[in-house]
Amino acid sequence: MNIDYNAGIKFLEGYASHFEALEATELKKLRLMHDKKPEAVANLIPDEQALIMKSDILERNRVKIFGAKTLDEIYDTAPGSLKTDYMRLTKRIRNAVKQIRDLNEVIKLMATERLKRAKRANKQLETYDERGSVSTKYRNNLPDIKV
Repeated sequence: MNIDYNAGIKFLEGYASHFEALEATELKKLRLMHDKKPEAVANLIPDEQALIMKSDILERNRVKIFGAKTLDEIYDTAPGSLKTDYMRLTKRIRNAVKQIRDLNEVIKLMATERLKRAKRANKQLETYDERGSVSTKYRNNLPDIKV
């Protein structure tokens, strides 16, 4: 396969920018989740999905340009005059992808913990005694009550 390394640089510039945009979207989602703004997170999801679909398209284009070569293999086979550019772009891409993975792990942990708390809260039932004192009981300790 004959690779046009000059065109490859232009492609990888867009590829790196794309992953940086996806990283910014994931960071925004994490901030919104932290600020407990579920509606805003829901509104962000279509943008995130569009970026993910674009990632698939870009990956297919990368394979068309470079074949099955990894970023390291692309760098290794690049002409000497272009190696600096390829190294810079490889670092940008790797940094963005690593940040996306890290952000997604935090988002996943945060969402899982919030879901656990919501499930626990749903199992609680506040009752009042004759003096008006509040007592919290858990639904799984209560007899089945048909509503």
